[in-house]
Amino acid sequence: MGKGTFRVDATGGSFERLRAARVVLAQRFPYLASVLFQVRLVETEAVATMAVDDRLRVYTNSTTR
Repeated sequence: MGKGTFRVDATGGSFERLRAARVVLAQRFPYLASVLFQVRLVETEAVATMAVDDRLRVYTNSTTR
């Protein structure tokens, strides 16, 4: 791995993979970091797969594949 590169373990469930993706995106696109970390990830069975509301909350249903 090169300088400034790191590995993220994303072998967990979908919620953990979303969290890992956020870190990778912040590294690759630092100008998006502030908004990426304002987004709140919410696990819920109230949505079929994923949904986003106007308050930067991402709802994810980790029970679906």
